[in-house]
Amino acid sequence: MRAVSLLKSRITGHSNKLKGQAAPPVNEKIYYQQLIRIELQEAFNFTPADISAALVTQIFPGPISGDADLRSSIVFKLERVDVWATALASDTERPAATLTAYSTYTNNTSTGSVVPIIKEIKDLGSLSEAARVSYTWPLDMVETPLSSKSDTKICSVVFNTPSADVRFHLRWSPIGSVDD
Repeated sequence: MRAVSLLKSRITGHSNKLKGQAAPPVNEKIYYQQLIRIELQEAFNFTPADISAALVTQIFPGPISGDADLRSSIVFKLERVDVWATALASDTERPAATLTAYSTYTNNTSTGSVVPIIKEIKDLGSLSEAARVSYTWPLDMVETPLSSKSDTKICSVVFNTPSADVRFHLRWSPIGSVDD
């Protein structure tokens, strides 16, 4: 019965009960959900610049003028990374994948900046099943905007197959900076 009431309310319109004494703030920076796919041929250490370059290439395929300016103006919030390492039919060795996720925060010490490892995940597949690892960053890090200007390590991917499929789940914005 409640479903019918909700449908009727949606069709005919309804008044709303607003809570709070003042209007809530408006977020003027829009973030778009995106899935970035990168195929690797060898082990790789990802930085925000690598992810930003892949994002620009995926959204704007082909040559574009001001590519460097566009890359530097995009900010993104990294949510999750997935890695698949699949054995080929001729392989005799089981596929293996290792993902090392780093903090999106940098700890500055007297000897320089240090990026702490958050999690290291390993998986061993079979000849018929891919080795797969995935990590989701904590919410406080997910809400931290990153840009191509940062050279900190985000994650490392190591695998023993001819290639691996890496996918980044993120939200990106073409406006503003990480300080906004």
